[in-house]
Amino acid sequence: MTKFKYFWLCIKNFFKISLTYNVDIQGGQRDEVVVTQEINEETKLVVKNEERKNKIEEESEDKNMFIKLLCSKTQLCSHKNGCIKNSFKGLLRNFAIGFGLNAAKIILFGLLRPAKFTRNFTWKNLLSCARLGAFLGLWNFSYKALLCMGRRLFKSDKISSVVAGAISALSLAIEEEGRRETIALYIFARSTHAMALKLENDGITKNPDKGEVIFFCLGTALLLYIAKYHVEILSDSLHKLLFGMIKQKNNDKISRMISYYKRNKDLDGNLDFNIPNWLKQVYPSKNI
Repeated sequence: MTKFKYFWLCIKNFFKISLTYNVDIQGGQRDEVVVTQEINEETKLVVKNEERKNKIEEESEDKNMFIKLLCSKTQLCSHKNGCIKNSFKGLLRNFAIGFGLNAAKIILFGLLRPAKFTRNFTWKNLLSCARLGAFLGLWNFSYKALLCMGRRLFKSDKISSVVAGAISALSLAIEEEGRRETIALYIFARSTHAMALKLENDGITKNPDKGEVIFFCLGTALLLYIAKYHVEILSDSLHKLLFGMIKQKNNDKISRMISYYKRNKDLDGNLDFNIPNWLKQVYPSKNI
């Protein structure tokens, strides 16, 4: 009996030890699972914090890059602000100047004719003011922006100034047709004069004495020839100016009649009203 009891106690203790061992193992596994879950959560939090820090750093870098772009300029640039800021500053300033000048002109002419003062405040005049401002602003902005861009690419003003000037001149398409012609003629005359001075400074040509008078004589001769024999290509304002200064005579009235007939042809080439017989003999209808 004693041996049997001893054997039984050994078996019981063995099972107890195995059970406790299994329990310890399972508990340890559970503890390990809990610990791994906590570690995973902590790593996730660390990763999220790092991602947030990276986003903040990227945003700050983007802001710094934007600020650098606004404030950066080339060695050839002499303006105080950055290239982009200087370009937008010129855009706003010239738009305000163009809009203000045209609006002041409209108001001034309205004050000279008080009876028609309120008629000047129309959407058409407002659009005219906006178009002049947009032309001046876009012209200035595109030239400055392209010039600074060309300085970064070519490291020189010789090529970039020509390219920037040519492309920025396309902004003239915004303007009204009448003002486009006036501005284009003025710029062409000034550029021709500047080219003549450049050739003179380089020693290629010499400026003759009274050269301005010679150019004025040639221009006046050509203009008055056109006013006599090709009146139809003159604008009404220039026509009135020329014939107002030189005082019309009979032959001038004839040329004005011919011009009027030319401007009022229908699609078939026929005149829309009768021409005096004596004028038909001098100027046949097929040539008018």
